[in-house]
Amino acid sequence: MASANVWDTYVAFTGGFNEMDSRTFVKLCRDSGLLDKKFSQTDADLLFVKSKGKGLRWVTFEQFQQMLSVIAERRGVTVEAIVSKINACGGPKLNNPTIARPVRFYDDRSTYTGTWKHGGPSVKEQKYSDLSELCNRAPATTRGTNQA
Repeated sequence: MASANVWDTYVAFTGGFNEMDSRTFVKLCRDSGLLDKKFSQTDADLLFVKSKGKGLRWVTFEQFQQMLSVIAERRGVTVEAIVSKINACGGPKLNNPTIARPVRFYDDRSTYTGTWKHGGPSVKEQKYSDLSELCNRAPATTRGTNQA
């Protein structure tokens, strides 16, 4: 089997780890086009559960290779055909990503109000360096008004 070729795709899906979980395996099957009427998502989940060890959550690369031969048998094709489909995939795909659109109040500067309309707050030109310059330290009466 062309294990060196499929290793790169395996690592791309697992994020560099030697173990793959069920969600990642199903995503690999979906992105590479292995899911059809003969081999469904449920079949992929069941195959994963049968292939992993009892009480474990992941499969190793060797177990993954054995799973590929089961998929090939189930679909009625050779293992090389399955490997070529996986290699053609290359790695995980973003399915239906969010596309950023223009936002009126953020992108259109003519709709800015308040401080932002005049350029926004500035941290470079500080009028006061500490609270002593903001406080009124003049003598006061008992009511708190200035004595003057």
